[in-house]
Amino acid sequence: MGEGVGVRGDAVIGVASYNTVMRRPLRLYTLLALTALLPVVMRLPAHVTASGGVRPHWVAAWTASPQGPFPVGHTFDEPSLRVVFRGAAAADQTLRLIVHGAAGGSLVRVRLSNVFGGRPLVIGAAYVGLRLYGAALVPGSNRRLTFDKRPTVVIPPGREVYSDPTPLDVPAERDLAVSLYLPFRTPAITWHASSFTTSYATAQGMGDDAAAEDSAAFAYTMTSWFWLDGVDVYSSDTAGAVVALGDSITDGWVSTVNGDNRWPDVLARRLLDLPPAHRLSVVDAGIAGNMVESSRIPCRPCGPPAVTRLTRDVLEQAGVRAVILFEGANDLGHGASAARVIAGLRVIAARVHARGLPIFAATILPYEGSGYMPLGRRQDGLGPGVRAGARRTFNPIVRERAREEVNTFIRTSRTFDGVIDLDALLRDPHDPQRLDPRYDSGDHLHPNALGLQRIGDAIPINALEQSVYRRERMESPPTQPSHGRYAGSRAAPDAR
Repeated sequence: MGEGVGVRGDAVIGVASYNTVMRRPLRLYTLLALTALLPVVMRLPAHVTASGGVRPHWVAAWTASPQGPFPVGHTFDEPSLRVVFRGAAAADQTLRLIVHGAAGGSLVRVRLSNVFGGRPLVIGAAYVGLRLYGAALVPGSNRRLTFDKRPTVVIPPGREVYSDPTPLDVPAERDLAVSLYLPFRTPAITWHASSFTTSYATAQGMGDDAAAEDSAAFAYTMTSWFWLDGVDVYSSDTAGAVVALGDSITDGWVSTVNGDNRWPDVLARRLLDLPPAHRLSVVDAGIAGNMVESSRIPCRPCGPPAVTRLTRDVLEQAGVRAVILFEGANDLGHGASAARVIAGLRVIAARVHARGLPIFAATILPYEGSGYMPLGRRQDGLGPGVRAGARRTFNPIVRERAREEVNTFIRTSRTFDGVIDLDALLRDPHDPQRLDPRYDSGDHLHPNALGLQRIGDAIPINALEQSVYRRERMESPPTQPSHGRYAGSRAAPDAR
């Protein structure tokens, strides 16, 4: 088994040896050099050729986790969607959704979701093309999408559907535009609230503009994604995908709109430099406000908790080879105990391992001074402004102890195949229960752009490379994808 060791700045990052038979971490090491890749003896995965090439297979290039029916969710820098969707519904209009793909390929397919819809979703037309600028497309690149060879599709409530594979040469790190025409009034819109990417829409009643390559009809802008939750490519130069499962910090909260500088974006660009047999796409399954599990702390804007959405948003991603888990702050911030968070983390790790995949966990960042700990740890008791009889878990001292307990579990329990110690990376060296001011966005909870860059730079590439070879049961992809296999609908699973 390969073992990596290394240090980056003041962050201690652990990588576990991995038992490919029992799928359990054996030993945890402190990293000494993130760039070191020690020689290992390993069996080539089914998609990697003896010469180090990659046989074509489907890989997730982009994803956005559905989190609820519009308008339930946390938005960021969002224009008034009530103008775009009068009556909280789409009606005889076209959306042009802009996404940034981390992997390239010769074929593309998209996944549309009606998981929060209360009635069948009718897509009158769907296209995918290369974005030129704004809502305009590269001339000649807009391709009609079909579903079981039909140009329209009806998606039942609670389900998702894949398009048929469509020929389109998609470079890695390229913006794509997915255009959807909604011919009928459609309420209960399944969406991802905070995209940090500008997309476009026509006015209601304007008809079908999905095939248009110019931007003239797209009068409205928005920074959310609607009905679209995945883009896959048929790739011969990417070995698989890493899925980042997290909350608002992973979703990109306070990142630059249209800057593609979320920490998963930073990591994806680093992985592009690897040879094809080791190159990995990174897809972002973050949801602002998300929790590990929220059975006792319901929060509609926070989306389904991680334990519930794990199968749909992570394990069913095309070509998934590894998972990075960065959750828990919102659970603790809403009063969950460390024991409940730890139990949820154990469940997630066990289910990922059951699929034969490695999982890396990040420690929870300090958040004193934020809305979750506004009183500061130095307050004795609950302090002023907190009603008498408030639960002890809302005491800032208790919350900080809970965070430290969860972080100790992540670092020492050997539940995970690697530990990314972001607490050590971003905390204030003079006040370790606060974010380092250099990386604080100002709300004392979310890192700024420099902090997101530092997170993406700190993740050990050598550990992710080796994860490509640690799957025992690899599905051998066909030489050419079949319509029957890759098109059709699927149910949106709960926790399994």
